[in-house]
Amino acid sequence: MKRLVIIGAGISGLAAATAAADARQGDELEILVLEAGPKVGGKAQTIRRDGYLLEAGPTGYLDNEPLMDELVQKAGLEKLGADDAAARRFLVRDGKLREIQASPPRFLTSGILSPGGVLRIATEPFRKQKTDPKDESVWEFAARRLGPQAADRIIAPMVLGVYAGDAKRTSLSAAFPRMAELEAEYGSLVKALISRCYRRGVDQAGQQLPQRTAFK
Repeated sequence: MKRLVIIGAGISGLAAATAAADARQGDELEILVLEAGPKVGGKAQTIRRDGYLLEAGPTGYLDNEPLMDELVQKAGLEKLGADDAAARRFLVRDGKLREIQASPPRFLTSGILSPGGVLRIATEPFRKQKTDPKDESVWEFAARRLGPQAADRIIAPMVLGVYAGDAKRTSLSAAFPRMAELEAEYGSLVKALISRCYRRGVDQAGQQLPQRTAFK
C-alpha cells in the first residue's frame, strides 16, 4: 500500500486530502494528514465566547471557481451571498479605522497614505515598464509601480486578506497574473484603468443605442 502524507490541516491540506480520497481506487492508498496545532482548519476557526460567535480567518471567497462550490457542498455547508456591507473595506492606520474609498478625492483624503505617498502614485504612468521575464513578488511589483508606501499600506494588507500570506513572498504571476498582463499591454496600471473604463463606456453606449432607437 502507498501512503500519501499531507502536511498541514488547513483548508489547502484538507482540500488536498479530499481530492486524493475521491481519486483513489480501492485501498491501495493510505492518506495521512498531519497537523501541529490542536485543531484542524488552519486560520479558519469558529470561536464561541460569552454568547458571541466569532469567525476567524477567511470569511468569504469569490464564487467564480466551480471547484470551490463543490468543496463547500462536500463539507455540508450552505453558501451565503455577501450583502452590500461586504463591499466596504477598512484599514487601521495610526490607531484609527479608515475606509478605503473608491472615489479618488475621498481616497486621497482618507489618511491611509501621506501626501508623499499620494504623489508617488500620481507618477505611476511615467514609471518604466518591466521588460525582463524574471518573476517578482506582489510587493516588489507594487513598490515599483505605486511606491513602497502604497505597497506597505494598501497592497500588503490586501494580499494578507486574500491569501493570508506575505506580499513580499507571494508571486505576482501566480497570485495576480492579470496585473502583470496589464503592465505588459498598457505599460501602466493607470493607463490600463483609463482604457478599460473608456471601452466599458463605449460598450454600454452601444448596448443602449438599440433601446433608445426603439423608443423613437
